[in-house]
Parts: sequence; C-alpha cells; structure tokens
Amino acid sequence: MDRELVRQLEALDPKLLGERIRTARVAAGMTQPELGEGSVSAAHISRIERGERRPATKVLIQFAERLRVPIRDLIVGADAVDGRAVLLRVDLAELDLVGGNPQKALTAARAIVDEAASLGSSEVVERARLISATAREALADPSAESDYQELLAEDVSARTRLRAATALSSLRRESGDLSGAIEIARQTLDAVAGAVEVGIDEAVKLQVTLAAALFEAGDEAGAQAICRDALAVAENLDSAAARAAAYWNMSVIQAESGAIDLALDLARRALHLLESQDGVRHLARMRTQLGTILLRADPPHIDEAKSMLDLAGRELEWSSANTVDHARNTLVLARAHFMEDDAERAREHAQRALEMAGDLPLVQMAGLTLLGQVAASSGDVDGARTHYVEAIRVLTGIGADRGAGQMWFDLGNLLDEAGLVDQARDAYRRAASSTGLDVRTQSLRVAVVEGRAGSNA
Repeated sequence: MDRELVRQLEALDPKLLGERIRTARVAAGMTQPELGEGSVSAAHISRIERGERRPATKVLIQFAERLRVPIRDLIVGADAVDGRAVLLRVDLAELDLVGGNPQKALTAARAIVDEAASLGSSEVVERARLISATAREALADPSAESDYQELLAEDVSARTRLRAATALSSLRRESGDLSGAIEIARQTLDAVAGAVEVGIDEAVKLQVTLAAALFEAGDEAGAQAICRDALAVAENLDSAAARAAAYWNMSVIQAESGAIDLALDLARRALHLLESQDGVRHLARMRTQLGTILLRADPPHIDEAKSMLDLAGRELEWSSANTVDHARNTLVLARAHFMEDDAERAREHAQRALEMAGDLPLVQMAGLTLLGQVAASSGDVDGARTHYVEAIRVLTGIGADRGAGQMWFDLGNLLDEAGLVDQARDAYRRAASSTGLDVRTQSLRVAVVEGRAGSNA
C-alpha cells in the first residue's frame, strides 16, 4: 500500500472506515465470522464496524481481499462500494413501517428486493422481504402469510427465520388455528437450536408466542414452563425486549388463571421495559393488555384502563400495527364503556371492532357477545338473541380447545340470563366437550338449565 493511502488511513475517522467495511461486507453477502475467519473474531469485527476499533493495515488488506474490493475504496470511499445506498433505503422503509405508513414501506421494500438481488446481498434481501411481509400484514393483505411461509421454506438467517415464524405463528393463533401456530413455532425453534448466531431477542419472542398458543390450546402448565425458561434466558442476557416479551405473555396466562394481582405486576414490568424501547406497536399492544387486566381487577380500575387504552389507540395509529391490534384495543375500550354503563359508546366501539376484525373468529366472537350484553342490558331481548345466535355461529367454527371451551361456557351464562334456555343448554354441553375445563362443573350447569327448562314446560 502506497504512502499516501497509509497517510489517509491514519487520518480516517474509524467510524467512517467501519461503515465502509460493513457496507462492503453486506453487499458481498458475507457474515462477520466469514470475514474474519481464521484471523479476527466476529466480536472484534463488530467493534471495528461500529468505529470502536481501528483495524491493523494487514487486517484491512485481508478484508479487502476477502470482500473483493480495492483497498482504496475502503480508505478513500468510492461509488463502487455497493450496498450503502440500498441499506439506507432499507432502513428508511423500516422507519416508514414502524411510523405507521405500511403502504409506503411495502412499495419501497419490493423495489429494494429487486435491486438488492443483483448485488447478491442476502442480508439486504431478507430484511426487505421481511419488511414487505410485515407491511402486508399491517394492511390486512392475506398474501402476508404466504410471504412468511416462503421465508421459512428458504435458507435464510436464523434471525429472519425466527421473526417470520413469530409473525406466522401469531397469525395462525389469531385465526383460531392453534395446532398450526404451535407446529410452526416448535419446528422453527428446533431448526435454529444449533445455529451459531441466533438473535436471542427473536428466539425468546418466538418461545413466548408458542406459550400463548399452548395456553389457548389448554396446556397451561406447558405454557408457564416455556415462559419461565424464556424469562430466565432473557434475564441472563440482560435483554430488555426479551424480558418484556416474557413478562407480557406470563401476564396474560396469570390473568386468565385468575391471578390478577400477579398479572398486573408482570404487565407493568413489561410496560416499563417497553417504554425504554423503540417498538411502538409492542408498547401499544402491552398497554391494551394492561387495560384488559385492569378491567378484570376487583374492583375494576375503569378510569385507569380507559386512559391506558386511549393512549394505546393513539400509538397504534402511527405504528406498524395491523387491524387485529386496532380491533382488540377498540373492543377492550368498548368493554370499559359497558362496565361504566355507557351502553351507546360501548355499542359504537364494539361495532367498530367487528368491522375491523374481518374473518378473525376470536375477535368476532368477543364483539358479538358484547353487543348481545349491551342489548340485553337495555331490555332488547330480541337484539340480544340475534347477536348471541350469530356468536354461536362463529364459535361453532372454532375447534375444541381451552379458549373455545371457556367462550362456550361464558356464552352459556349469557344465554341463560337472556332466557334462551335451549341455546344455553347446548352451549354448556359444547363447553363440557372442550378441553381444559372441569367437565363435572359443566355437567352440573347443564343439569340446572335442563331442570329449569323442565319446570317451565
């Protein structure tokens, strides 16, 4: 290397040099371990790329040879160092997604995929494809699911695989396909178990996503065990995002189990951690969950819940949230209005949530049931009957699992209160045949309803 290049190298800002090395490495489709193989550790390369270390001249020459770029391009800079402009565009597309503009993010990401493919940069292509799939999910585009499936079917990085699996498993769970959600999560966790570089935050998030599906399927013990393991891993690695995910899902499980005080504590811990992160969508979803738990407290904290839900709604508006996130937040807010005897606002919010829900059975079921309760509270028995019958139609399409069983039981109570004896009896029987419930309790309730029906005959 000539003296002038040596002089320029000595005067070069290490951060700028690190950025050029990283840009060239990404453009070459090379990982940090591959770049430093046999001579420099991945950790040291990471510090070089962040500008915290200046590479020795011999090491820099070795990097240039492996990256197949002139060393002058790394020192002086040149338009020939492909990828930096594309990387910037990927970052901007991701910011559009997080900032609540999924259509703009989708358009940019699809263009980037076409251009980045010619550079041979797998990292750039994977990021753009994941942004594209997430943007489609936010736009309620059904093709998002196939996008995630394609990523999982290909030889992508462990981090991309984990993110795609988490999103796809969540989509399956939201649609009522619990077995599919569980299978995707388990297969992916098994597939990446031996990977050298696994993004631990993503691994923990997939673990707790699996736990949520297991819980809804009736395996409460398995769900809690996975959450505890995930939390232990996150604590050891000092990962705020991973700890928040574990706290969050454990909070849901404890709330469903009736441990409201513990659920509140866990939810508030998760919220505190998420407030220090950049994930606006996750923060808003956590606020929605906390609002749900606050309404279940004894006595319910309605005003605090409404404040939490209103704030979550505003955050969802400018995040990458999908229609399910909006529908759930609106539905919980409708429940809060109903609990404070504001039937009109409860009805408006419940109807709006149903419009957002589309074909998602769990949200549809909750919305229709709430509308039935609102109608019944106003003395509109026919209206309550109509909503409950429609809720039964939706619920019949859900398989026999813990979530469906509990909903059948709750619906049976509401039908019974509305005087719909035959429908209540059928609901209790369906609850008794579902998993994760006390069959003796359900059978007793069926007998009580049948006895009432006999006395009325």
